[in-house]
Amino acid sequence: MTLKYYLKYCLWGLVGCGYLVYVILTDLRDGKIFPAYAPYMPYIASYLAIGAVILPFAFYVSEKLALKIMKKETWDNYFGADSPSWGAFIFVYMFCILLSAPLFLLYPAVNKNRAGN
Repeated sequence: MTLKYYLKYCLWGLVGCGYLVYVILTDLRDGKIFPAYAPYMPYIASYLAIGAVILPFAFYVSEKLALKIMKKETWDNYFGADSPSWGAFIFVYMFCILLSAPLFLLYPAVNKNRAGN
């Protein structure tokens, strides 16, 4: 993974996760969150803040694992960040935000396999 790749997807992570953290904390302050969920919201906000930094690694792992079962042209045309169809990219983006920590743990294995080829 190059620095340019990391910065590109880190920007996506900071914008998306930052917005979600802002909305959660604003609603928590204003009392708009259901009281049973209120104690867990700081943990969710913390997970999203950490996820914003490790999102590029999660997206990289998702991309490399997906390229094992599909062609690069298919990924670029439907699922990549530069694809003309944003609908599929949004699903991949949300998948990476939600599963950023587990995908980050898979990064060394995927990167080691890449170096061996």
